[in-house]
Amino acid sequence: MKTLVIFFPGIGYQHDRPLLYYTRKLCTSNQYEVIQVNYHTNISHLLNNEKNLKKAADDFYHQTVFQLNEVKFDDYKAICFISKSIGTCIAVRYANEHDLTVRHILYTPLHLTYQYPIKEGIAFLGSDDPWSTIEDISTLSKQQHIPLYEYKACNHSLETDNVIHNIEILKKIIF
Repeated sequence: MKTLVIFFPGIGYQHDRPLLYYTRKLCTSNQYEVIQVNYHTNISHLLNNEKNLKKAADDFYHQTVFQLNEVKFDDYKAICFISKSIGTCIAVRYANEHDLTVRHILYTPLHLTYQYPIKEGIAFLGSDDPWSTIEDISTLSKQQHIPLYEYKACNHSLETDNVIHNIEILKKIIF
């Protein structure tokens, strides 16, 4: 039996961006089966707008259900959901509503991510992320026993102004 890895991107952080791109390359080099979820929206103004954020998350969730409709999860020995930003909300909700045993890798989770229980996972967040505060996400992660790794001076892409430092951070996160 194989291992399945499903990638859930953010809105502005798609599959071709460093965290998701290199994580996917690592997964395929280890012979994992990979699926990339994609979503589309016309909803704008999500930052600091809880109503629009929830509306977009609901829309993305329904798009995800449609895209994963044919997946036979019982055919896999292990399942991992790797998600970024709003994708973390979708991944956690999908695992819960489909009663799946999943390992989560949560890149820059949002407050909304923790509305469902996370049974197994790990989270990464930058201290300068405008979408989530370290204090809130740390509290929520502790409540669910999810290790949270904080990266000082990193933004929502887990990057700084120093390219070499960003490559080092990327290596630490992925490995």
